[in-house]
This record gives sequence, structure tokens and C-alpha cells, in this order.
Amino acid sequence: AAASPVVIRPGVVRSGRLRSRVVAVRAREERTDALGGQDYILSQASGVREELFKGSILGVDADVATGDLRARGEIKQFGDIKDHASYHIPERFLDRFATHIAKNLLIDRGANLGSVPLILCVWGGKGCGKSFNLELCCKRLGVFPVVVSAGELEDPTAGKPGAMLRRRYLTAGKHMSTSGAPTCLIVNDVDAGVGRFKDDKSTVNNQIAQATLMNLCDEPNRVSVGGEWRSDDRATCRRVPIVVSANDPSVLYAPLTRNGRTDLWMWEPTRGEITKMVHDALDGAPGYGGESDALELVNAFPSQPLDFFGAIRSRCADDAVRRFIARTGLENLGGVLCGHRGREGGDPGWSASGLTGMDASLRSLLEAGAEIAREQQNVMDARLSREYVANWTEGPSAEEIRARRSMERKMAGANSAALEAAEEARLASIRARAEEAAARSRSAEARAAEEAARRALTEASRRAKEEGVDLSIAVGASAREPDPEDVEREAMAAEEDALPWRVIDAIDCYRSLKEDAAVLLDVRPRKDHDREAIKGSLSAPAADLSGGISDRVVTPNLDNMASRVAKLTDKLKGKTVVVVGDGEPYVRDAIRALRETIGEEVAEMRGGQVAWLKYYTPAGKPRPRYVGYGKDNEETFWTASN
Repeated sequence: AAASPVVIRPGVVRSGRLRSRVVAVRAREERTDALGGQDYILSQASGVREELFKGSILGVDADVATGDLRARGEIKQFGDIKDHASYHIPERFLDRFATHIAKNLLIDRGANLGSVPLILCVWGGKGCGKSFNLELCCKRLGVFPVVVSAGELEDPTAGKPGAMLRRRYLTAGKHMSTSGAPTCLIVNDVDAGVGRFKDDKSTVNNQIAQATLMNLCDEPNRVSVGGEWRSDDRATCRRVPIVVSANDPSVLYAPLTRNGRTDLWMWEPTRGEITKMVHDALDGAPGYGGESDALELVNAFPSQPLDFFGAIRSRCADDAVRRFIARTGLENLGGVLCGHRGREGGDPGWSASGLTGMDASLRSLLEAGAEIAREQQNVMDARLSREYVANWTEGPSAEEIRARRSMERKMAGANSAALEAAEEARLASIRARAEEAAARSRSAEARAAEEAARRALTEASRRAKEEGVDLSIAVGASAREPDPEDVEREAMAAEEDALPWRVIDAIDCYRSLKEDAAVLLDVRPRKDHDREAIKGSLSAPAADLSGGISDRVVTPNLDNMASRVAKLTDKLKGKTVVVVGDGEPYVRDAIRALRETIGEEVAEMRGGQVAWLKYYTPAGKPRPRYVGYGKDNEETFWTASN
């Protein structure tokens, strides 16, 4: 009988004599997946119609086949933190994190705690341990977070970051419901992902991501994901606390960071907290001498953040790594580090944990810290980008900076005490002459005498004209119109002399702040203070602001200031209270009220906030001397940015 044909592939027919060979080949094929042999998903692309696995809508790309649309496991287990108890968590940080988690979970269980913000924003300078301390707190409290990085908040497709945030929020809520363990959503460096910086353009995803976070704050138990926005019971979920880290939350969308949605908390560890964290990080290292070494190390570099000391610990292992390279040999290094050499010809039991020879003595730590600080300073001194960019005109060149810093170092090394004394004497002499000249110009008797002489000359000139005699040459003087600016300054000086309190300029305020002898009290309306304020100033609004830019209305409210000052008594004790205003009449009314309510000296800053910004930035840094103001410099003028 004729052998039945065998179909090898569509359109090609072979006789039955090949059947046994095909079966044998198929039997020898190695089964590498659950379907056996060649990947089933790729085999379905051959055109075979099978709706059971492919589906009738999406085909081979259906979720059941590829899993691309499936939510993957995003719960972080912190497997890289083996022994969390060996790391020190500052009590302030742990207390703030635990309180935020507990308050939100209590609200979810029906507790009546008022309006509890869903988001806790931990912000502060770079390298102060915000993200790592969050992970340690989660590990210590048994919280399983879902982590989002700043890079995931942007995508070529509009709307994906917002959907991703909602999906991960739901993942955390589902894990809390199924496992009974607390969860949270952590967004690292949120300002880098969705913040608005100078000359940046906002994207649709920036807006949607921030709007999604706002919506989660407003409706934390009703979240929808998918093509259709659901509002029924299927969209309900558990309330999941959100914690975000940032360096500068002011670049975020203001309604997102308002009270009720976000709890802003600045994390700036004290030197004692840094010492404890450094001690726990170095504890157990060879040569480490205990907490006294950590204290001396931190005191040696007082202006460095926490990550600087982590870099020191890593730098101390460099000598041990170099000895390992020399012992292994450069030709064998790649094989040993990648593991192949250890399996084929090396030691099969070798592991990186056996690396020894690290020196964490105080001497090595100080040397490593000095080396890292020196490299940091080299970057600031060189600034080679100024030489690479041909049209760079802002500030001095890199060569000028290097020359100036070299001269400063030479001056500091050559009898710096004598130079400082001479400079202080010179400045004191200048100040004395200036005060003497100001006293002469502001003397009431001198001004009265000048006015009497001017009237006498005018009367003599009038009589001479009536008699037909010109006496201008014989008298030797003629009346002239006074400068309006001089008249205004004299009137202001006379008004200040009549006040029962001192009026000091911005420069003297800056010196008093540096000496910790004064504190700034900003009595402007709250909106003005939130828009721009001097760093470290305390807000006690003595007026309310309403209306817009064109119809601005300022209403005095001294009762509000009095209630605010009553809460700031400890911060004002023992210091001169310098009132910062905006030139409105309510400012001096506020000063009179303050002199009656507090027992400290009260002074007024001449010119208020505007005068401060002419000489210093809001952060308290002196402005460059070459920046002109008004007619002082016709080429460069003062603006709010420079």
C-alpha cells in the first residue's frame, strides 16, 4: 500500500518514508519550555488559527500569551539590607515616618483624625541620607514599599507615567489586603522627575503625573486603571501612604504641595546624628577605634554631608583591592571576577567576601577624607567648562579663579592674623569716618543753620534787585535748588531720628545675623512671605493680602501678628528682633505693638525686603559687587535672579 503523505510545513508534502526520520529528530529535540521544543508563541505566528491560546482580538500579542500587560511583582523586599539593626536610624526620622504611616492606616480603619495628608515629602540637601533612611525605616517597621524612581515619571507615550503610578498604588493596596502587612508607595527624587527648572519645558506627562498624585490625595480609596475610568465599587482599594523624597519641593506644582495633600518635612541631620550613623557604618571594620574616631572624623569635615563619609569608607578599601589585583594578576582578573576562572582552574570556594586587608583606622579615614575633599575643591577651582565654551562671559575665567585662590592661600599662610587685624582696623576707620560724616549731615542744628543762611542770601538778592544793585559777585554765593534725592534722604533721616526705636540697614542686619545677635521677623502678608522671603526669617503677618496684581489690597491685622508672636517667644528670647516690612504704614504700627508685647529690643530694617535683596540673595549670600543698581552701573542692573 502507498505510504500516507506527511505535511512538514504548509504547501510542502513528503512521502511516508520520512515519517520515522522526522519522529526521531523530534524525539531528540530538547524541551526547553512548558510547551516543548520551539517556543509556542513564535510557532503561533506561522498562521495556524487557534483562538484558544491566541485569542480572537489581539492574536499572538494577547496578554495571556506574552504577559506584557500583566502587573509584575513590584513589592520591594530589601534583600540587599541583610542586617538593618547594624545601621543607625535617627530617632527624628523614624518618628516622622512611623507617624505618617500610622496616621494614614488609622484613617483607613475609620479613625477620626481630621484631614491627614496622604503624601509625606522628605526634602533636604543632597547626600543627607533621605532615600537610604526611608529604606531602613521600612525594614525596621516591616513595611513593604512599592518604589518609583524619577526616571519612570517620563515616557514617550503620553499618560503612561500616570497610569503606572495608579497601577503601583493599587499593587501596594492589594498586597496590604492579601498579606495583612503594611505597605507604602515611595517616589524617589520627585523634583528631578516632574519639577520645573529654569528654561525647562513642561511635558504632558509632567502634568499628568502630578495631577495623578493630587487625585490620589483627594480620593485615596477609589483608584481606576485602564481605558475606562471607573467610579463603582470595583475601583475601591485600601488607603496607601505615599512618601516622596526631593531636594527642592518649590519646583513642584504648588497645589500638589499644599497643606492637606502633602506634609513637607525638611531633613537636615545634626552633627550628632551624622556621627552616630557614621559610627554604625564603620563599626566592625578593621582598625576602627569606636565612636571617638567617628566624632573626630565628622569634626574634621564639618561642612560635608552624610554621603561624604560613605565615600571615605569605600576609599579605605582601595589598598586591599590593589593587593588583590596584584595577587591575582591582571591576566587572570577578568576570569576570577566573572566566576569562570574559579570554576575552571581557580579556587572553587573563593568569594568576594574573603577580601581582607581593609584599614579603617582614624589616620586612614582622615587621609581618605582629605583626598576626597581635595578632589571636590579641584572641581570647583578648575571649572574647565568656562574654557571650553568660547562665549562664556559670566564671572571670571578659570585662570583668574585659580590665580585668585592661589593668592588667597598664600595670604592665609603668611601671617593671616596680622593681615586680618590690619583689615579690621582699616574697616573700622572707614566706618568711623562714615558715621561722623553722617552725623554732621543729619544734625538738626546744621540743617537749620544752612536753611537760615539760604534764606538770608535770598532776601539780600531780592533787596539788591529792588535797588538795582547786583550783589552776586560781592556776596560770592548764589541760591540753588536742592537735589530732590538729598531732600528725600534728609527727610527720611529726620523721620528716623524721631522714632523711639533703631532703624538699621541691610548690611548691619547681615552682620548681626552672622553673630547670632538678631532674628528677622517678617510682618508682610503671608502670600508675600511664601513667594519670597529671607532664609531664616520668622513669619508673623501683620496684614492680610487680597485681590490680584492690578488691584492689590492690604488690610492690617495686628491681632494675627500678636497670636503668631506668642508662639515664637522662645526663638525671640535674648535677641534683637529686626522687623522686615514692605514700606506700608502698618509696618510701624506692628513695631509699636511689638514693643509693648515683648520684652526684647525691636528694630526696623531700613527699606525692608527690597533693600535686603539689593545686597544679598534670599538665601543670605552677598551679591557680586559688579552688579549695578540704577545709575550706579549703566550696563548691568539688579534683577530678582542675579
